[in-house]
Amino acid sequence: MRNLYLTNLILLLSLMLKYLFLLFSLSAFSQQKTIDSLLFVFNGKQHDTIRLAALNELTNYTSPPENDFYNNRLIEMAEVNLKLAKPKSLLSKKYLAFAIDGYYNKAVFLSDRSQKDSAIFYYDKCEALDVNFENLETVGYCQISKGGILTNRGLYKEAIALFYKALSNFEKEKNAEGIGDTYLYIGRLYHVQQNYVLTIEYLKKAYASFKSINNSFLMIDALNKIGITYISTKNYDEAIDYFNKCIELSNKCGIDSKRAQESLNYSFALIHYSKSDLKKAEYYLEKSMALAIKANNLDILSNRYYLMASIYYDQKKIKEAIVYGKKAFDIESKEKDIDEQMKFAAFLSKAYKVSKNYQLALEYYQLYSTLKDSLLKIEGKKQVIETKLKYEFEKKELILNSSHEKEIFKLNSTIELENTKRKSWIAILAIILFVVVLVALFINKNQKQKNIIEIQNSNLLRQKMLLSQMNPHFVFNSINSIQSFILDKKEKEAYSYLAKFSKLIRMVLNNTEELAIPLYQEIDLLKTYIELEQLRFENSFLFDLTIKDDLSVQSLFIPPMLIQPYVENAIWHGLMNLKNERPGTLKIEFTRSNNLMKIIIEDNGIGRLKAGSYEKDSLHRPIAMKLTEKRLQMINKTYGQNGIKVEIHDLYDQNNNAIGTRVEVFLPLDFQEHERA
Repeated sequence: MRNLYLTNLILLLSLMLKYLFLLFSLSAFSQQKTIDSLLFVFNGKQHDTIRLAALNELTNYTSPPENDFYNNRLIEMAEVNLKLAKPKSLLSKKYLAFAIDGYYNKAVFLSDRSQKDSAIFYYDKCEALDVNFENLETVGYCQISKGGILTNRGLYKEAIALFYKALSNFEKEKNAEGIGDTYLYIGRLYHVQQNYVLTIEYLKKAYASFKSINNSFLMIDALNKIGITYISTKNYDEAIDYFNKCIELSNKCGIDSKRAQESLNYSFALIHYSKSDLKKAEYYLEKSMALAIKANNLDILSNRYYLMASIYYDQKKIKEAIVYGKKAFDIESKEKDIDEQMKFAAFLSKAYKVSKNYQLALEYYQLYSTLKDSLLKIEGKKQVIETKLKYEFEKKELILNSSHEKEIFKLNSTIELENTKRKSWIAILAIILFVVVLVALFINKNQKQKNIIEIQNSNLLRQKMLLSQMNPHFVFNSINSIQSFILDKKEKEAYSYLAKFSKLIRMVLNNTEELAIPLYQEIDLLKTYIELEQLRFENSFLFDLTIKDDLSVQSLFIPPMLIQPYVENAIWHGLMNLKNERPGTLKIEFTRSNNLMKIIIEDNGIGRLKAGSYEKDSLHRPIAMKLTEKRLQMINKTYGQNGIKVEIHDLYDQNNNAIGTRVEVFLPLDFQEHERA
C-alpha cells in the first residue's frame, strides 16, 4: 500500500479536481467531457501539483498514443520541479510521487509494445525513486514486471531473485493482491521450465491469496492458468474441471468468461489431437483461435498457432503447417521467449525438410541448435531451486534471530545481577577452561587428520566411480551403435541416440563434482542411460520407473551415480541373457520404508546363479557395484548415516526356477542435511 502521506495527497488533489470539474463542466458523465475538463485544468494557471494531477488522470482516460504523450509531459514536469524544489521538503515529495507514477506508466507502455530493454530502464528508475520514497508496493510491482521480461529471455536466476524480493516487500506491506501476483509470475517461470508440479503449487497459492481478499477477477485468472497447466501435463479432465470453475465463477460475478471459454476449447482441441481425431481438433482449435484473436491475447495465441501447424502437418498439409508455424515463431521472436522459439524453430526445420526446401530447413535447424546450446536454460533450473531454498532459509533465520535476540537480552540481564556471586569461581573456571581447550585442540587436530584421510579416500572412490560409469565397453558400443545407424541411413535413430549419449556424458561429468544431487537429477540420468540401452538392444526389454508415497524429487537429495551400477548389472547380466525366453522387464521404484527412502531395482532376467555360468559374465567383475558398496560404507562411517544399506534377493517361481533379481537400496530421507553440512 502507498504510505499514509501519499494517500492523503491524492485524496486532496482528487477533491480539488472534482471541484474544478463542477465549475468548468456541467456534465461529467461523458469521457470526452472529462478529458476536456482535465485539459482545461492542465492549461490553466493552477499550481503545478494540480496540473500534474490532471496529467496523471489523463493517462487513465485516454488511449495510445495520447496517454503516452501526456505521460511524457508528466515525467518532464515532475523532473523539472524536483530539481527546483528543496530536497526532502513537502513539495519535493509531491513531485517525487508524480515522477514515480510517470516512470511506472512509461515502463508498462513500452513493455506492451515489446520494447523490453527500454521498459527495464524505466522500471529501474521507478524502483530507485521508490526506495527513497519507501513505497514498497510500487517497488514490488516493478520487480515482478522486470522479472517477467527476464523470464522470457531465459535469465531465470535474475528473474527468480527479483520475484522473491517482491514477495518480501508485499509480505511486509501485508498486500495479499501483490503476493498473489508474485506467485503467478513464479508459477509462469516454472511453467517455462516445464516444471509443472511447482507451477500448479504456486498458482494455487496465488488463487488462495486472491480468495483471501475476495478478488473474483484475479481468482478467475488463477483458475484459468491452473487449467492451462493441467493441459501441459495432459491431465485433460483436471483442466476441463478448472475451466468450468472459471466459467461458473465468471457467470456468478457477471464477468466476461471468454478467456475461460477459449481455454476450454483449446483443451478439447488437445484432447482430440491426442486421440488423432484431427477434424474435431481443428474444429475446436478454430473456435479457440477466434476468441484469442478477438481478445488480442498474443501470449497464448502462439501456442494455438503451433497446435494448428501440428494438425496440418499430421494431415500432410505442409504449406498450411509452415504458415501457422511461422506465425507462432514470429510472435515469440518479438516476445524473445527462448524456449518457445527453440520449439517452433525445430518444427519449421522439420516441415521445410518434408517440403524439400533444404536451405530453410538448415537455417531453422541451425537456429534451433544455437538456442538449445545456450547454458542459460541448464544453469537456470538449478539456480531457481537454489534461490528458492535460500529465500525460505533466510525467512526462517529472520524469525529465529528475532527470538534469539530476546533470549540473549534476558540472559545478559540475569548475568549482570549474578555477576558478583560468580567472581569467586572465575579462577577455577579459567583453569578448567584452559585444560578443556588443550584437550579439544588435541582431539580436533587428530580428527582433522582423520578427516583428511577420509576425504582423500572419498575423492579416490569418486574418481573410480567416474571411470566405472564411463565404462570403455559401453562407450565403444554406443559409438558403434551410432555408426551403424548412420550406415543404415537411419538418421532419426542416429540423431536421437547421439543426443541421449551426449546428454548422459554431460550429466555424469557434472555430477562427479557434487557430494549430493536432487533426486530428480539422478532419475533423469537413469532414464537417459536406460533409453540408450533400449535403443542399442533394439527395445528388447521394457522398463517402468515409479515414485510413490509423495516423495519430493525436488527437495530430496541422493549421492550421485549411486543407482546406475545396479541398473547396468540388471540389464547386462540379467535381461540380455534371456535369449527370447520371455519379454525382458526392468522396474525401478522410489518409496518410503520406516523413515527411509527405499530404492528397488528389479529385473525378470535369468538370475545371479545362471548369469555366473556364462563365460563373459564370470570374467566380468562388477567393479562399479563394489565401488558403490565401498562408497556407502565410507558415507556410513564419515557422516554417521547408519540407515544406508543394500539388500539383494534372488527371485524364484513355484518350481524353484530363477525368474530374476531384486536389489533394495535404503537411504536416509535427511541425507541432504548430512552430506551438504
